[in-house]
Amino acid sequence: MYFFTATINNWQNLLSNNDVKKIITDSLSWLSKENKAYIHGFVIMPNHIHLLWTINNQNQVNEIENTLLKYTGHEIKKHLVSKNSELLENYISTPNDRAYHFWERRARTIEIKSKEIAIQKLNYIHNNPIQEKWKLVSLPEEYQFSSAKYYVCLDSEFDFIVHFNDFI
Repeated sequence: MYFFTATINNWQNLLSNNDVKKIITDSLSWLSKENKAYIHGFVIMPNHIHLLWTINNQNQVNEIENTLLKYTGHEIKKHLVSKNSELLENYISTPNDRAYHFWERRARTIEIKSKEIAIQKLNYIHNNPIQEKWKLVSLPEEYQFSSAKYYVCLDSEFDFIVHFNDFI
């Protein structure tokens, strides 16, 4: 099990748009359906994401992370081209390896080795939207783009969430 964090380039609030958030949840759903990863917890904040997940093949952790970031970057670009092309200028890549750069280059991954740490990271994920800096909702389970509702109310619109207890 891993705790994963990825941030939008220059901490811009690109993920404030619900259509862009849906690109990420659709990607998580695909990873789940393809049995590449089990998603235990997530939150999509205006400029970053946190995941608690288990990658099915431990040798492919970096590959799955890169797949998620590359695919979502491609889909975000398509979305911006069709809906808000002037915003693309904020993400022009300086290296010549790509035209646009949406995610910071150094995503962070921490292996979770105990149930206590998994609970701590899950609480951190779920409390992100209520932090002083964001104040997006009053209660974690009120935030739509999070797994908090699944854990608090045993209900979720995201069918890809798998309880972490089954994996720790």
